[in-house]
Amino acid sequence: MAVQLKLEVCVALAPSLPLATSLASLSEKLAAQNSAGATILTLEGDGRRLGLAPHLTMYQLPLPLEKMSAAVDELYFIAKKYSDFSLQGSNFAANATEGSIELKYSVTPDLAALQMEVVEKLSPLRCGLCLERSPAGLSVADAILEDDDENSPLSKYGFGEYGDTFNPHVTLSWLRPGCTSVADPLVSGAAPDYSGVFDCLNVYAMGPQGTCPQLLVSLPFVK
Repeated sequence: MAVQLKLEVCVALAPSLPLATSLASLSEKLAAQNSAGATILTLEGDGRRLGLAPHLTMYQLPLPLEKMSAAVDELYFIAKKYSDFSLQGSNFAANATEGSIELKYSVTPDLAALQMEVVEKLSPLRCGLCLERSPAGLSVADAILEDDDENSPLSKYGFGEYGDTFNPHVTLSWLRPGCTSVADPLVSGAAPDYSGVFDCLNVYAMGPQGTCPQLLVSLPFVK
């Protein structure tokens, strides 16, 4: 029996080491106060081997294993077109659906253009596959079936946060059960303090709840 092997991946911007270190430190502090110590971001070694890597998602998708090389080739040529991204932290927010605390970043024209290239080039390589579950743990196939708009990002690309619904953010910590807002002195008015440079386009193997425990390839932007 022929079995199609696939890997669910997250294509994401990676913060520079100083910003990654700051984000991981904030994650640890938030975890201690909001989620009984369940840290969501960790750094290992020299900062390029990341336990649960701080990342800003461009696209989450499943790829047949035989399409992985083609996907990396596409991303290599895309990354060569862009310089490092200097992004502004805009605000902290609770994602009640996923039960997480997010640090949101302002969308720039270049950031939107990068996401468009990534999604449009990689989506055909999915061969019609979709993620098994969203970061919230919900069935993506069921969500697509329930979507009345066949031209929505979820229906067309298997990923809802694209184009007008692009939501650039770094997920920092889990919320306490039942909590739907962020009321923490650690983050009050502090979003601009976590502005900084994102210097690589990375591909990660996706873990539970959209985490990125394994770096597969890192593609630096033009300096």
